[in-house]
Amino acid sequence: MKNAKRWTAGAVAALTLSSPGGCARKPHIAPVARVAPTEQPATDGLPPLTLPAPTTQPAGAAPLDALRLYAQGRDALLRGRKAEAVQKLSAAIEADGASATVWLDLGQALLGIDDNRALSAFRQASAYDPHSLDARVYAARLLVERNDKPAATEQLRLAQLSSHYKYPGVDAALVDLLLGKLLEEQGMPVAATACYGRVLRTVEMRALGLQRHPELAELAMRPSVLRLRMADLAAKSARPGEAVDLYRKLMADEPGAAPVLRLRVAAVLADSGNLAGAAAEAISVVDQFDASRGSVQAYIDLFAAHGGDRAALRQLDSAPAAPASDQTDRAVLGARLERRVGNVEAALHRLEVARSSITGEYVRELTAAYRASSRGDALAIRLLRLMTEQPTAWPQIARGWRILTQPAQPAPLRDKVLDAMTVPEDLAAAKAFAVASVAQEAGKPLVAQRKLTEAARLNPSLAQRWMATPPGDSLGMPDVDPTNERDIELFVDEFSDEPQALTAGVALVLQQGGKQRLIDALQAGLQKSGSRVTLLGPLVALLEADDQKAEAVRLTEQAAARVKSTPELYYLSSIFTQLDDAVAAERTLRQAYARDANDAGVCNDLGYSLIESGREPEFAEALLWKAAGLEPDHPAYIDSVGWMLYKRSKFEEAFDYLDRAVKASDPADPVVLDHAADAAYRIGKADEAVARWKAAGEAVRRGMSGDPQLRLRIDHKLKQAAEKQPVSVAPTSP
Repeated sequence: MKNAKRWTAGAVAALTLSSPGGCARKPHIAPVARVAPTEQPATDGLPPLTLPAPTTQPAGAAPLDALRLYAQGRDALLRGRKAEAVQKLSAAIEADGASATVWLDLGQALLGIDDNRALSAFRQASAYDPHSLDARVYAARLLVERNDKPAATEQLRLAQLSSHYKYPGVDAALVDLLLGKLLEEQGMPVAATACYGRVLRTVEMRALGLQRHPELAELAMRPSVLRLRMADLAAKSARPGEAVDLYRKLMADEPGAAPVLRLRVAAVLADSGNLAGAAAEAISVVDQFDASRGSVQAYIDLFAAHGGDRAALRQLDSAPAAPASDQTDRAVLGARLERRVGNVEAALHRLEVARSSITGEYVRELTAAYRASSRGDALAIRLLRLMTEQPTAWPQIARGWRILTQPAQPAPLRDKVLDAMTVPEDLAAAKAFAVASVAQEAGKPLVAQRKLTEAARLNPSLAQRWMATPPGDSLGMPDVDPTNERDIELFVDEFSDEPQALTAGVALVLQQGGKQRLIDALQAGLQKSGSRVTLLGPLVALLEADDQKAEAVRLTEQAAARVKSTPELYYLSSIFTQLDDAVAAERTLRQAYARDANDAGVCNDLGYSLIESGREPEFAEALLWKAAGLEPDHPAYIDSVGWMLYKRSKFEEAFDYLDRAVKASDPADPVVLDHAADAAYRIGKADEAVARWKAAGEAVRRGMSGDPQLRLRIDHKLKQAAEKQPVSVAPTSP
């Protein structure tokens, strides 16, 4: 091996200045005075390390050719011409290769071009100069990419022994940060915490040069991130006092994160045996967040390993009395726990005695408790009573009606059934208003308007207060952790009967890249007992987007073979339609019709599909007339009768029905508008037809149709009408 030559800053700078296009820059690593090797003590079970001696010592000046090639290669590297830099630096090494500096720069030039050669170059640089902190950091990063964490850890521990590390600064902090992460990942929390503590001191001092390392610059903006990691490590390594102290300091710095931090404090206290203190911390979060799903679940999880639900109940009941403003939240938490241990009546009692304020979570828990008690019929009366007692809580109470009337369940509560229910006289106005809300959700605005008028007549004051607070989206942001597989499963399990919340939660998880976790959770939910076909809607959409249509069809067919109720089969027929499987959709509708021949939705959809395909005309016509007779104010059913008459070439009668369907809609569906326009054109009302086609086009542009061809058809008709050409309206049946 050749003797190493000393690459002096002056010699390199002089050559750079004299080189064409060169810049006066020093080598990346300037020579430093060597110190005696230092031993790295053993930590968290790691063996002690000693910094090795250099492979060789510099002696004499480097050859002029080697210096010139290095200067040219260094200049190319600084200008971003990495291929040229590799060529020049390799040639410099051929001329005189025993320099740590040239090997370090060659490694940097090779990064992204040939990482294997780059790693070898960095190792060679470390061999010639064991104190080269940069060489060891670069080597460690490449070893991490190879998932060789022990080797990367060794490189960084050796970097801590270098002379460059001896002076606290940003380079030393970078070594500590990278090493801390590796030690944490390898289950060495004490050593990792020591590393993070040194990093924290550096970033809090706002040391010069932090911007050179993005990881450190980011921490300088929010050092609390590092403090949180240190607190979590203290908790994991059975240092509860230190962990709690760090969490409480963080609460002062980051008040917005206080609820999460208090739950972490609770977990630490529970693990250290202080269940009473843990319960107090967790209950405070439940109180603060109106017993949200997340806060309740966190309380339950806290006791999962410390006596389970019964222990959680004992701690809840032994806690100091809740302030009046928090009694409802405690009741929700207690009721959930009572249900989990099988005490449904006790759950209902907790909810009945504490309802000073009505929240969405309170209504949801009340709904679940009544259903679990096999007294679901009494739930409607309970909701009507709440509406009357606390009319301003209508947005939250509406959540209970949505759960009860959710269509894809064995026996959904429909507006006609609710309207026929006998209730005490003082609840009559509330019933009329609830019927109006349910009818509006079912697409029957005429019924809704009539019942609103009735509610206002029965009790003007209450009706005015209900109407002053429309329900809108009373759920707020979905309370689900998108990164936590178990939490996603729990969310899917809990909200299979509430499509609105389920859809919002699915959207949130997808935003965080959790598609596969969602698919797994939805598939697992479908396998559980009970009626859960609502899970198929989002699952099918996800599977289709993932090119798994065959699996979506298989799961839908499996569900159709399992369910027994007409409403569930009707919902599944719409899923088959979504999957473009008209045969399966019709087969499912026929199964639903065989179970209940008086279901208006089933009669309408089956009859309409037969009319469109030109099959079984007499049966189809009978089905559509029956649907319209059962629900005479439903715009979709009126439209189907009108379209059936259109197909029979009875255009005048068809227009009357289709015009009624448009006027009964709020807003009008683009398909209904298109049908009415075609009928108007057939009877010579061209101007009215154009107006309806324009309205249909606007409705499509607002996203009111999932048919991608509808807008094209409407635009084509409008173009023909504008050019005074015959318009291609829909044909009649043969």
